[in-house]
Amino acid sequence: MRWHLGWLAAARLGVAALVAVMSAPALAHPMPNTEISISLGADSAVFDVAVPAPELRLALPQPWARTADLLAEPQRSAVAQYFDAHFSVRAAGGVEVPHVVRSITRLEAHDPDVGSYEELRLRIEAPPAPGFDPRNFSLQYSAVIHQVPNPFALVYLNRDFYAGRIANQGPVAFGVIRYDFSLDAIPAFEVTMASGSLWRGLWAAVSLGFMHVLGGLDHLLFLASLLIVAPLRAQGGRGWQWSLFQGWPYTARRFLGISLAFTLGHSLSLLLGAYELVHVPRILVEIAIAGSVLLAAVHAIRPLFAGQEWKVAAGFGLVHGLAFSETLTGAGLGHLTQALTVLGFNLGVEGAQLVAMACAVPLLYVSRWRWFHVLRIALMAITVVLALIWIADRSVPAFHVNTRIAQRVGQLDFDASRFAAGDILQMQRGPREHLQTSLEHAPGGADARLVLVETLRR
Repeated sequence: MRWHLGWLAAARLGVAALVAVMSAPALAHPMPNTEISISLGADSAVFDVAVPAPELRLALPQPWARTADLLAEPQRSAVAQYFDAHFSVRAAGGVEVPHVVRSITRLEAHDPDVGSYEELRLRIEAPPAPGFDPRNFSLQYSAVIHQVPNPFALVYLNRDFYAGRIANQGPVAFGVIRYDFSLDAIPAFEVTMASGSLWRGLWAAVSLGFMHVLGGLDHLLFLASLLIVAPLRAQGGRGWQWSLFQGWPYTARRFLGISLAFTLGHSLSLLLGAYELVHVPRILVEIAIAGSVLLAAVHAIRPLFAGQEWKVAAGFGLVHGLAFSETLTGAGLGHLTQALTVLGFNLGVEGAQLVAMACAVPLLYVSRWRWFHVLRIALMAITVVLALIWIADRSVPAFHVNTRIAQRVGQLDFDASRFAAGDILQMQRGPREHLQTSLEHAPGGADARLVLVETLRR
């Protein structure tokens, strides 16, 4: 390719070369690149920017940029102002859309070509604004690239409610933002998405909730362990054993009471967790869920809280709902999009729960025969073993995570509420020697993802 460089571009190259020489130890290896993940809501857009701190320090104009803590004040405010100046979103008519830097956090990242390095994560939101269509806009991004021309920013699609991408399904490559030496400028990145619909996003949320429950054996076993004793009554001197079938009216009251209590519990915590009003480290939630399965299974073998199953279902339903909400958190999209997502997801969860309840009805019928005791104890013994395995399996990572946090708490400053426990300290990226971004399509080939088609070779 023949390059046409103006005198200004040549001057910038000279400055970049001088900076590179002065910072030889920092640039001894290929530097990682910036990544921008875009999440599109019904009327807003969120941009999660991951920028390597060594490159950012080279680009910041302040004298303290090379050594100071970038997240301590006043450096943190200066970093936010820097990105405000080098980031803009424009509607189709060219009108600039207001944006706000919502958060700045820090991670220790790792790249196979580079090794470990410090990375800053910024969440920038373009909230609802007159004339702003999140499916048709241009992004002007020049942070770092304007001062250090060789790096570039990889752009990905993370979530798109109208197209049915509502969870962490893996990023879709959009394209590349980089310095164009022939133009002596950084061209705007055009985002043009095919039209979608609210119904498509809502249906995707329903499907996600349905499959989340049916694919979660621990959720199903907890509910099944409580429902299997719905037709039974504790008996004996201290209620230490279960009776047989107590009639359909008695069974129906307990069956529906347990199911409704579990529904109310997980619906409440799902709502609070999805809006990030409550946060519990995911690994602790998973251990608590395994513990709930163990408790319910032991109770189904020998009564522990006979007649109080609905209270246990409601209480542990809160824990299970927090696990459900993990699927929906992190996008930071607008209220309309989040409300529809939570509604659809919860409808899907309820649908899967109804299917599980329907499958449990035959067990209720056979509970009138004495051999049901053998079947119940055998099934619950298997459940106890599974619950113990889950507790052990999930407790080991929790121990390691807590140890790593204790070792590094004095080295890192991050907002732990934004990340799952297993994601706080490490982020692994794949090699980038060969990256190709191409025209992407949604499942079924109906939605073109981007107009830009570009191949990048490093």
